[in-house]
Amino acid sequence: RKEPTTGEINYRNVFKHIHSKGYTGIVGMEHGNSGAGKQGELAVIEAYKTSDTF
Repeated sequence: RKEPTTGEINYRNVFKHIHSKGYTGIVGMEHGNSGAGKQGELAVIEAYKTSDTF
């Protein structure tokens, strides 16, 4: 598994559903990075931002 937005699961919809049920806490994720180094880390941050805009 790599960061959200790189696979089949639509994490934006998953997080939206969880939030709609009243959960407002933190969701921990375990995954690798699709890219190496600083660019890979920046891609993860952007993927989190994209997945959290619903």
